[in-house]
Amino acid sequence: MVPAVDDELLFTVAHGITAYRVRDGHLSWQTPTGLVQSAPSKIIERAGRILIAEQSVHAFDSRTGEELWRFRPAETASLCQPAADDEAMYFGTGGLSHLVYAISLVNGQPLWQRDIGPEWPFAGWISGVAVSGDTVYVGATEDRTQNGHLTSGWIVALDRESGRILWRHASGAGDTIRSVNGAPVVHGDFVIASDAFGNSFYAVNRFSGREAWRIPGRPNLEGPTASPVVKNDRVYVGSGDTFVYAADIRSGRLLWQSSHERSSILYLAVCGSAIFAQEEGVEVFDLNTGAWRQTLLNADDDFITSGFATLGDSLIFAHGTSAVYALRCPK
Repeated sequence: MVPAVDDELLFTVAHGITAYRVRDGHLSWQTPTGLVQSAPSKIIERAGRILIAEQSVHAFDSRTGEELWRFRPAETASLCQPAADDEAMYFGTGGLSHLVYAISLVNGQPLWQRDIGPEWPFAGWISGVAVSGDTVYVGATEDRTQNGHLTSGWIVALDRESGRILWRHASGAGDTIRSVNGAPVVHGDFVIASDAFGNSFYAVNRFSGREAWRIPGRPNLEGPTASPVVKNDRVYVGSGDTFVYAADIRSGRLLWQSSHERSSILYLAVCGSAIFAQEEGVEVFDLNTGAWRQTLLNADDDFITSGFATLGDSLIFAHGTSAVYALRCPK
């Protein structure tokens, strides 16, 4: 689960959606027990609303926690990291429907829905959505066998206004397994995605859908399960193979790779001059060189269970098993 933050409040999941004051960590509000049925993959704060996608899709007032509306999709959206602009929220489902929805930010009413894999014979799931300009970019994984032993990863571009499919890019065929994990990231001419099953991360051209480059991780290990992070024309990825990777976004040239050899990295964030990698504890690496700096928040009685929310280049937040943490980012 990836929390959200604005200048005043941190929003995370703790027995429901919970808001803490940024300045001192005091509880501001919490949704009633049972209102949220499962943990969402990501919380979004947009236009004074907190948005989550799970069994149902909810909007809450960001200052009071009052539920503003809810929408029930055809199947669960809890595996999807949603996106939003000032008009709509965009998310997708998993199962046999693999639908992408756009619903109104004002009242939760559907604007359009699109099946991105109408010819898929088996199940699939939408892992994340990004919106940029007039296009919605969708990351998804398709099962190519009944038991999901063989899979393909998909990036699909949709028209933001109508949901019309503009292009689709698929990877994984024959005995090769591929996936898209987390939400794709749009930067410049590229859409960048994580591929856990194929232990790689890659970029496709955002206008043509053609693959531009791909960087593999260590063989025979799981790759990145969370979205890439982009800063200053560099893309950073934390992988299940225990490594953090940095690459030039234009050329796909690997700049460095670094590991503290502890365990799989689940989430990654960039703040200040450092990279924060969550693998229950938090490993801190130098942003420019990849040199390991220190381990944080890895006590036996509490460890980090969430992704990160960053407030500019000054503060980074995460949720543990028994506490919520705010850390100052190195300059």
